[in-house]
Amino acid sequence: MEAGCYDPVVAALPDYYALLELPPSASAEEIRSSYRRLARVHHPDTSGSVESVALMIQINEAWEVLRDPERRAAYDRTRPRLAPPRRVVRTVTRTPGERPRRPAPAAPGQPPRGFEPAEDAPRTGPVSYTGDPSTDWYAVLGVRPDTPRTQILKALSRMAGELEGVRISATEFTRRRQAMKDAWAVLGDPHMRAAYDR
Repeated sequence: MEAGCYDPVVAALPDYYALLELPPSASAEEIRSSYRRLARVHHPDTSGSVESVALMIQINEAWEVLRDPERRAAYDRTRPRLAPPRRVVRTVTRTPGERPRRPAPAAPGQPPRGFEPAEDAPRTGPVSYTGDPSTDWYAVLGVRPDTPRTQILKALSRMAGELEGVRISATEFTRRRQAMKDAWAVLGDPHMRAAYDR
């Protein structure tokens, strides 16, 4: 397959790196660390949610493939080769000694800030999904494709809650938050979600 070509069979494969919330260049130690962290969060005995069983199966499958160098190399050869996303650099001015601020957490039972349900506005024309076809937004949120919009919002709230108090870099925090916003932009809008599911 040529670099940058879209193959629907390959695109249907799960993105094990996204499941483990890792870049494809992750080391074996990073893979193990991410697997253990996600296993603690999503294990059915600790999570208690019905979706955690299916998600844990996918996480275990990703771990089995990515921890074995031979299986990982074979998997990497089958992944679609798309252009890397453009990197956006923002300049932030702070006074000396000032720490970066994270958004304040939402009130319990409320959606995270920036993820409030949008009104279902009538569309004047057809909507098409123009994003990266290899990104599985359902896997990013840990939900099934038939999950209703309210449950998607709950998954986003859970993910936002997990980000609170976690000791990660500001860059990683921003990357995860942006992934959540991108997933909501696609799966939160019924018209865009229908175009994405096609």
